[in-house]
Amino acid sequence: MQRCSACHKLFHKGGQIGPNLTHYQRNDLDTLLPGILDPSREIREGFEHMQVRTRDGRLLSGFLSDRTARLLILRGIDGRDVVIEQSQVKSIKGSSRSLMPEGLLSGFSDQQLRDFFAYLRIGQPIRN
Repeated sequence: MQRCSACHKLFHKGGQIGPNLTHYQRNDLDTLLPGILDPSREIREGFEHMQVRTRDGRLLSGFLSDRTARLLILRGIDGRDVVIEQSQVKSIKGSSRSLMPEGLLSGFSDQQLRDFFAYLRIGQPIRN
C-alpha cells in the first residue's frame, strides 16, 4: 500500500495513474518481476507518458486516455483528464521512460519482500 497504491489499483483500492493490477498476471513472477525491477522495459499500452505542446504555448503531460478526430484526452499524474481540441495540438511526443520509479524494492528487509510479493499474488481482497 505504501509504495504502489498511490498509482495502482488492486481490488478496488488505490490510484488510477498506473495500470489496474487486479487482473494483471500477478502469479507469474517472470512477468511480475521485470515490471517492478525495470519499469521502462515494457510500458503497457495506454500508459506511455506523452508531452503535448499546444498552439498557445502550453506544455501538457500525461497518458493518452483517448483520441478522436476532434479531441485528445490526457490523464495527468493527478488522475484528472485534460481535454484538448486536436486543432490546438502543435506537437505530441511520447517518452520511452516509465513514470514508475526504479528501485521500488530498495530498503525492504527479506521479510518485507516476502510480504510484498505474497500480497501482490493473493487472489482476492483481504477483509479487515
